[in-house]
Amino acid sequence: MNKFIEKLRWFIGIGLLVAAFGVGFIGLANGNLDANQEYKIDVKQQSEVVAFANNNTAKYQVDSEYKDECGSCHLAYPANFFPARSWRVIMDSLDNHFGENAELDEASYKRIMVFLTANSADVKGGRREARILKYISANDTPLRITELKYVKHKHHEIPSRLVAGNPQVGSLGKCEACHGDKAINGVFNEHTVDIPGHGPWDD
Repeated sequence: MNKFIEKLRWFIGIGLLVAAFGVGFIGLANGNLDANQEYKIDVKQQSEVVAFANNNTAKYQVDSEYKDECGSCHLAYPANFFPARSWRVIMDSLDNHFGENAELDEASYKRIMVFLTANSADVKGGRREARILKYISANDTPLRITELKYVKHKHHEIPSRLVAGNPQVGSLGKCEACHGDKAINGVFNEHTVDIPGHGPWDD
């Protein structure tokens, strides 16, 4: 009788363990499905992102299509300034892009999404990316250059009158005003800064 009870307990235990694994697997699958459905980028595109990141050796490469589409209105900011989650939110709200409609056709959307995600701070990696991410908490999804604590830190010595109070600059988001054409390629060397109405920054 005791052996029968022991076997029964063993089968019940195994059954419960299998059921627990099944529930966990379903929850994980649903979680991944929801994560993929949250943005327009699908599983196939996710693999394209990984392949792109592995094969792309230009750390601060500016995709020509991204530059043409987004750089026509403002600086095509380097993809490594934001984590991938920020680019996904930005790209999935182009119908109301800070008050403007900047929607793209589906093909352009996918190509630019892959480029931005593959070169984002948390996918691309590197020393600059690590410094940028140091200032971004896991729960934070910055959407503006001016929201980045890294950018604020880099400009903390520059008085507001030379940026916000400067009609030729206006905000930290207008990188090209002081960094010139180098900003287009992600080069922000403080020794080449030329602030409109002020000149080189050597303080």
